[in-house]
Amino acid sequence: GTAGTGRPAVMATSVLDTSLTTATWTNMLFASEEYDTGSLHSTSSNTGRITITDAGLYQVTASVNLNAYAAGTKSCGLMLRKNAAGSSSGGTLIAYSMSMLSTNAFFVSASELNTHVRLAAADYLELFVMQDSGAALVLKGSVLAHRFGALWLSA
Repeated sequence: GTAGTGRPAVMATSVLDTSLTTATWTNMLFASEEYDTGSLHSTSSNTGRITITDAGLYQVTASVNLNAYAAGTKSCGLMLRKNAAGSSSGGTLIAYSMSMLSTNAFFVSASELNTHVRLAAADYLELFVMQDSGAALVLKGSVLAHRFGALWLSA
């Protein structure tokens, strides 16, 4: 980061409930922020992106929440891509995470991704989510906000 200004950091959030089609990667959008100390995220354009302002090593974290699946064992995947232009096959794959969905109706299933990645200024990150229940499931942002963040660690 720039001397005297601290570390660039952002936590973008979404509190929307959104239907998620089975077996289809969906680009997550984040309309609000808990904080953004380095102008890394916009709430008005390209809201699914975290755009890097200071080159360096970043800690990236993401979590999404889905409603319970009634029967069987099904999974939810998160995929982090660099410079993907909204495409789940574009840019560079940075990290991938898979979680199993709960069948307990009293719980919301969470899927999380955490990684470190070296990025250049103007690189941007996008988060994609996919579930394989065989039917549409609901991303439950109204129960617990979906989160997508980055923290600059070092040059």
